[in-house]
Amino acid sequence: LLDALGGTHFVETEQHNITQLIRLKRIFLGQKSNRNVSCTVVDTPGQDIFHRMRSFGRSVADTVVLVVAVDEGLDQQTLESIGLIEAMQTKDCSTSQCFKVLICINKIDLIHDRQRREDRILELESQLRSFECLERTPIIPVSVKTAGNGVDMIGIKLLRQTLLEHATKMDDMNVDHGHVATKRVLKDKCSSMSSFLELTKPPTARGVVLNAWKSRKEGLVLQVVLRSGVLRTGDWFAAGGWCGFVRTIKRESEPCAAPVVP
Repeated sequence: LLDALGGTHFVETEQHNITQLIRLKRIFLGQKSNRNVSCTVVDTPGQDIFHRMRSFGRSVADTVVLVVAVDEGLDQQTLESIGLIEAMQTKDCSTSQCFKVLICINKIDLIHDRQRREDRILELESQLRSFECLERTPIIPVSVKTAGNGVDMIGIKLLRQTLLEHATKMDDMNVDHGHVATKRVLKDKCSSMSSFLELTKPPTARGVVLNAWKSRKEGLVLQVVLRSGVLRTGDWFAAGGWCGFVRTIKRESEPCAAPVVP
């Protein structure tokens, strides 16, 4: 689905053709009011063991696309994801007003008979509507397989258009769900290096760390969703109990020399 939206070929590089890590991808959605509109997709694994990654992805999202396979239906991971959506909508009323959910019933090409396919989609819609948090959620049947009958193109186009409308609304509202690191918090986190850090100004950028690991070649690597501001190489940062300075910035695995914006 991500490849169909972004024109990429990630699935060909993944072991067993399944997502096993958090992937960030910037996708161009189209034009609205004479301006280009894009969104950042936080692609999380769907397998049962990756619950924590899905939780991380949900924590930074203003839109959730819940993908339900037409052949598998509402499995354990789907129910768990619905629970995360419910928690997000009830946690903060001011956030839930902007928080949007879309549902994709995927792989509809697997059911060749038209009547059986429509009956199965209606069955899944009924099951999904039984959850209070999904009562008014748009449900879009999609297929990323090119069967040549136009069914797949209708689903993808409608999904892209729905995301475009919401991304435009969020951009107009200039929503920032928080994750604000104040100067005081930064000083507390970096107290052991206070002599090296001149934290006399508010942070120039704010973001959320989704993943972190150590590389032999690059040292500490952080996977970050930038929410506001401008990030440059050489900037000091604080994340959890870590602090240091930014040596290299990569966007979608490619080195990026210019300052990075959200």
